Amino acid sequence: MKHARTRTGLYPPTDFRPFDDLLGITEDAFVVAGNCLEDSVTEIRALQTVFAELETSIGPEADSALNCKISEIADQGHAMQTGFDQIATATTGLRGAMTGVRKEVRSLGTTVRMIANISINARIQGNSLSQPKPQIRSFVDRLGHLSTEAETILSDVNGAMAAAGDAVKDIELAQIAMSDELRQRTFPAIEDFTAVARAISAEQPALRDSSTVIANQMQLVSTDVARIVTSLQIGDTLRQRLEQIHAALALAGQNPNEVALSYRIAAAQAEGTLHDSLPHIDEALMSLDAVARRGRDIAGAATASAFATDAARRADAGERSLTSFRSSLAACRAHFATIQTAADRVQTQIEIILGHDATLQGIAQQVRMAGINAVIACAKVGEDGRALRELAQWLRVVTDEYSDTMQRLQVALGASRTSLEGIGDDMIAHLETDLSAFLLEASDLGSMIAKANRTLAAVSVRFDTVAQALAGRIQTSTSALSAVRSRLTDIPSASGMLRFFASIHPEPDISTEDAISYLTTIRRKYTMASERSLHDQLIASLDKGTDAPIAFPSATAQEQPPHAIETEDLEDIFF
Repeated sequence: MKHARTRTGLYPPTDFRPFDDLLGITEDAFVVAGNCLEDSVTEIRALQTVFAELETSIGPEADSALNCKISEIADQGHAMQTGFDQIATATTGLRGAMTGVRKEVRSLGTTVRMIANISINARIQGNSLSQPKPQIRSFVDRLGHLSTEAETILSDVNGAMAAAGDAVKDIELAQIAMSDELRQRTFPAIEDFTAVARAISAEQPALRDSSTVIANQMQLVSTDVARIVTSLQIGDTLRQRLEQIHAALALAGQNPNEVALSYRIAAAQAEGTLHDSLPHIDEALMSLDAVARRGRDIAGAATASAFATDAARRADAGERSLTSFRSSLAACRAHFATIQTAADRVQTQIEIILGHDATLQGIAQQVRMAGINAVIACAKVGEDGRALRELAQWLRVVTDEYSDTMQRLQVALGASRTSLEGIGDDMIAHLETDLSAFLLEASDLGSMIAKANRTLAAVSVRFDTVAQALAGRIQTSTSALSAVRSRLTDIPSASGMLRFFASIHPEPDISTEDAISYLTTIRRKYTMASERSLHDQLIASLDKGTDAPIAFPSATAQEQPPHAIETEDLEDIFF
């Protein structure tokens, strides 16, 4: 605030601009510096909250939870690997069982075609008899009918077998695709994901050490700022001193005795102002420089630590691994669905084949009985029916082989059903449960990693932001205080000029009633003990007739003990 000085004829002819300029910038300079430091203290306090969050995110409890989650992930991974291996084993078993079914179906086809051939030959031989008997004609007709029925059923069995084969092939292709997916994406993603978690865990001690080092540095910054704020309290003193200098000159009026006193009082106050203010401002400037250095050190420590160098990389790697893992699990689920659908199709076709079992067994029995009856009938015909009799006897051998094939087919179909149970709904559902549990654990681990990385990244950004803001505010405060200090160094010359003008006036008489009243009026305007002390020393020297310069105590004696500054609480200073 610029002091409005009233110009009078008793003012010295020189314009004492050092006092005007200093008074003009003092209030603004100290307000700017104080506001900058107050904002800096606010941010330093906010950093303590960040440190608390950091301890929560990377502290011992968080590290223990992280390692526990990693172990759970490993267990779930082993469970999934076991389930996938079971599907692979079941698929291999189903392929072997269906190979056995296919073999027996081919044998059955061979037997049915042999019966068909016998039926054709039997019809030829029966038609060649001169006097065919009704029993032989009935045998030929019955054999033809049974042969046709067996071929029709065999056609259905072959169709079911082909459909089952296609379904088994689909299962194999899906299982191969799933195996490739697991080998190439799923398990590598799991390994990458857990590796990120282990890296986070392995870095915990170093990160905590960095956190402790930086926290200690921030505490030193807080102490330096407290010292600066204490020093800045000289601002009000400086402004009041300057105002008293102007007041001492402005109150002199037209009385030469008062003018001579005013010059001496103004000079003494100016010298006292320089003596009291300069050490505090110098201390504030040194502390500001210390804070600036510590701010740079903190920013450098944060930048060089894993906060800035690894947090973003780990966050990206963890996110990529988790995304890849989820995508891979979606592909595995699609393969599961294909396997399950194909297994249901195989089951349906097996049931179709098994559905024909009773009919085929009945046909075998009827063919066998018809052959026996044909042999008896042909024996009555004599030599004329010998060829037909041999066909009927051969038919008995074929039906024995037919029965054996049907038994083996039943065994093969049973093995296929057992293999299907290995990749049935229960296994798929169990794997789905394992996958869901694993994804839940992985998501929890991902959240823990993301939280730690977000905290670390936020700390790094916060350090950088605070360091930059602190540097800017320190620069602003330094510039403002440096300007005040520069003006303070002009006081000695201005004080000398005041003493020169005092010297060209007669020696003031302080014993008159007017002088006593004038001095009393001036003394009442002082608001600080230091001003009254200077005033009293000056009057005492005038009373002794010496008018000697005032001897100020050394700056060292007036300095506050360092331990008192270091223990100053910022709450007491600002509030």
